[in-house]
Amino acid sequence: MVHVDERGSWRTGATLRLTAGRLGEGRLGGRLGTAAAVTALHVGIGMALLSTFAGGVIAETVRDALPTMWFAPPAPPPKPLPTVEPNAARDKQQIKVPDKGIDLNPGKDLFLGANDKVTPVDPGNLTIGGGDLGGDVGGLGPTPTPSPTFTPKAARPRGDAGLWITRNDYPTRAIRENWEGLTRLRLGIGADGRVTGCEVIGSSGHDELDRAACAKVSARARFDPAIDKDGAKTAGSFTTAIRWQITD
Repeated sequence: MVHVDERGSWRTGATLRLTAGRLGEGRLGGRLGTAAAVTALHVGIGMALLSTFAGGVIAETVRDALPTMWFAPPAPPPKPLPTVEPNAARDKQQIKVPDKGIDLNPGKDLFLGANDKVTPVDPGNLTIGGGDLGGDVGGLGPTPTPSPTFTPKAARPRGDAGLWITRNDYPTRAIRENWEGLTRLRLGIGADGRVTGCEVIGSSGHDELDRAACAKVSARARFDPAIDKDGAKTAGSFTTAIRWQITD
């Protein structure tokens, strides 16, 4: 018989010795009983061991092998969103334009410079929301029409310039002395087309020929006066040359 003390230790040795001593004192015919008793003792020990392992070690092994599982409780359903109802009064709200005109502070003047002054706008004729913009803003008048522009023109001879000096104008002394040459002149032309001045800018080499050229051209030449960019007649100048030559 197997005994287990309070600490769980085995005490089978004393029991086996006691049983074997008692069996040795019997008859020879009692050996069969002794063998049966030993066999039963072995079976009891085996069953005790099996029971111990099954109830202790095996149970602990199985309990340690089983996983520990934990299931969280299901989440509560979400709360429904509040329903927003349209505000009928707000939808029907209208924006009103004030009847009062815009105050442009007419009591103050706007100065752009030392002498430049802008007249303030009269707010009496300025309305918003279907009104008209009346009056002249800032005292401005109608847009001025731009003046036409002209291409400036120089003075031009009027008629045949070859008739300004003829063969009869050749000085007698110059013919006798056989004087020839080229006289270059710059003529001043007034706004009326007449010659206002004569300047010799290239001499023929003979003063008498040069003086004759200025005198005859100034008396006979006529011009279409010069025109400025505004289309008005203006004073100008004209350059010409007179060749003095004696022929048979």
